[in-house]
Amino acid sequence: VQERLVDMALAELEALPSGRLEALRKRLGTAPEAVIIASAFPLPEGQRQRLEQAIARLVPGERPLRLEQDPGLLAGVRITIGSWVLDANLRQELNGFVALTRDE
Repeated sequence: VQERLVDMALAELEALPSGRLEALRKRLGTAPEAVIIASAFPLPEGQRQRLEQAIARLVPGERPLRLEQDPGLLAGVRITIGSWVLDANLRQELNGFVALTRDE
């Protein structure tokens, strides 16, 4: 599950529509805000490198990268760049299912 959720996050990063990507880049500007990658488990070197490469293509300029472990995610990752957040984790997915059942 962990690996699949990380792959899902990578796919979402790569599939960002150009308009959304440009808006994100404009909002972030060149301020060196840290990129925070929180994961439920320690990331293997290969996954970490793939995430770093995807983020480097996504945002302009050099940005510090902080890796954090957050067992509360249950599995997967949360990527935070400034106020922008990409959730690809089991906790968020389960919350989505709960919200759907409440709307019915």
